[in-house]
Amino acid sequence: MFLRRIISFQPAYLLAFLNEPALKFGANQIGGIILGEFLYTHPFKVGIDEQLTIRTEGVTGYNFYRWLDNDGRIVSGSMTAVNVNLVPYLDDLDVTFTAYFGPPKFFYVTAYAEPGTTIVPAGVNLVPAGSSITFVFSAQAGYRIIDVVIDGTILLTKPQIELGSYTFSDVKANHTIVVKAESGARTDITLRIDLMEGEGHAEYSINGANFVRYTGVVYLPASADVKVRAVADDGYRFDRWETPTVEKNSEVTFRNVVANLYLELYFIDDSSGSRINTAVLILAAIILLMIVAALLLFFLIWRRLGLFLVVEMEGVGISDVAVSYKVDKNGKTSEGTKTTNSKGKCRIAAQLGSSVTITSAFKDGKPAVNVPVTIVMEKRKEYFDILFD
Repeated sequence: MFLRRIISFQPAYLLAFLNEPALKFGANQIGGIILGEFLYTHPFKVGIDEQLTIRTEGVTGYNFYRWLDNDGRIVSGSMTAVNVNLVPYLDDLDVTFTAYFGPPKFFYVTAYAEPGTTIVPAGVNLVPAGSSITFVFSAQAGYRIIDVVIDGTILLTKPQIELGSYTFSDVKANHTIVVKAESGARTDITLRIDLMEGEGHAEYSINGANFVRYTGVVYLPASADVKVRAVADDGYRFDRWETPTVEKNSEVTFRNVVANLYLELYFIDDSSGSRINTAVLILAAIILLMIVAALLLFFLIWRRLGLFLVVEMEGVGISDVAVSYKVDKNGKTSEGTKTTNSKGKCRIAAQLGSSVTITSAFKDGKPAVNVPVTIVMEKRKEYFDILFD
């Protein structure tokens, strides 16, 4: 016996058609479109031995989830379900297939442009999952883009920056794009200084920065404040700048430079002013030698004063021992720490009549056995051995 079951659909959510005969049904509703040649208006019969294919599409703003029957069983996870299995419905007088749709997932793509740059679209942009969004960025006048940072870590290459745009394709997560800039050097505004006479050099400062020695053509930011100064070599003195007007001050400032700046620098011989009396030079040399000798004598005497320590273990000097001490004299106290050298020796500066207390001595956390101890400076030079076991 040829059996037919009545097949119905949730209104306006799907399309059903039979292979035999080739009937197609369709309807429209929010969330999905049922595709077909004829409008689906009521349930229809399908033989249990016939083949059934159902198909649907989501409208803009909705995503397809799955096909379910009226018992909640999944019929298909595809928008087109080919040759639907009708065996589970042998005992059903009617069956309903429902196509479920829902709004798509959105992600946030945030664009930020630092001062001196622009980016479009800026701010927080809501992007549907799987779609794409393109950002266009550029530098403002007087600036240049130095970095475009994607998601906080990825830096665009120079060729990518020069394209002036970046596209996030197949968006499946939140993203960020940040455009960074700095005051850009204008390639059409330059500072050039030529040394015309004498010996010396020029230095320059841009917008209050430190002076830099001039060695070649300098590219300037737009509307920069430029300061130049002349530095004469020995035997010469500054004469003038020509800009082309004559400037007699060795240091000159040019404000709001908007065109190429070309300067000529002149020094003149100053041999007469550079001659220094030989006797003065000799006298200065003698005084210098006397100062050096006095300093050397003081150093030698100073080196001979104090408490000299030797730190030993079984007669062998120990290096890198931390010796803490306190020096008292006339009610004044000073404290400090000394470290022994490779021979286990160190010196504590102390004057005659003072008392030196060795408060501790440690090597790799191990203390010396004969400290703390106090030594009175009865002579300008005293000795003491610190022992480890």
